[in-house]
Amino acid sequence: MRPVGPKFQADRRNRTIEAPRRIVSTEVFEGFPDAAALDTIVFDERDGVTTMSITVLHTSQEHRDGHIASGMERGMQISMNRLEDVVVELNREA
Repeated sequence: MRPVGPKFQADRRNRTIEAPRRIVSTEVFEGFPDAAALDTIVFDERDGVTTMSITVLHTSQEHRDGHIASGMERGMQISMNRLEDVVVELNREA
């Protein structure tokens, strides 16, 4: 599959890993060293279905708005769709 849209480089550092429930990390995008974001990913399993929630906390509204305006939402949706495909395939093999 070919990449879609512009490429972005980010540095991600895990701060907390509470397997299998929660990951907290920081991310800094290339060219924006002062705009680090704090990401929290939570996996919640209920009745055999796991839901993944991602919260991104920015240091300012300006940084948040820039992150949204970058078009990252489309790339994130593509990534989540791919992840879902992998999970479906793994469940078929199980």
